[in-house]
Amino acid sequence: EIYTLSLHDALPIFFDTVLRECYEAWASWLAVASTCIQIIEGNPHLRSLLSWHLQQAGYRVNQSADMMRAKETFQTAQPNLVIMETELTDGSGLELCQWLQQRGRPLIMILSAKSGEPDVVAGLQAGADDYLKKPFGMQEFLARVEALTRRNRKITAPVSLTYGDLNIDLVQRRVRFK
Repeated sequence: EIYTLSLHDALPIFFDTVLRECYEAWASWLAVASTCIQIIEGNPHLRSLLSWHLQQAGYRVNQSADMMRAKETFQTAQPNLVIMETELTDGSGLELCQWLQQRGRPLIMILSAKSGEPDVVAGLQAGADDYLKKPFGMQEFLARVEALTRRNRKITAPVSLTYGDLNIDLVQRRVRFK
């Protein structure tokens, strides 16, 4: 069957569908783009590689090579997720993990070559939300980051969007042109 709708009937359906799809895409992008991640890794090559992949996925990324710089960066950037190794040149990553938990409770992912069960348990007990054993695949790493940040997203969506004289009320689903 073929249905014919008048413009009067079709426009609300069209705007409702288009606005919902645009808004959902925008909200999803905004959630990723507003997520700040701090990488604390002594190996500059791995640190750069992780940073590049996270930036390509849309995240904002800060990098630190040691505990001292990591603390400074954390206090200024207030990241949502900290990705860190346990063996830092100027201290223990587990101590840093506990320090982070006392100052803002960010999500924490530990990357470590130590793969024994006692090491994993110690990392999780120190406050880590995830523990990834080195070496690891980039797809698994990115999937774990996505899973961690998805749990912590708090999207405060606007109730309306304004573009010049055009106002789109997302709650009442109305478009106004002044």
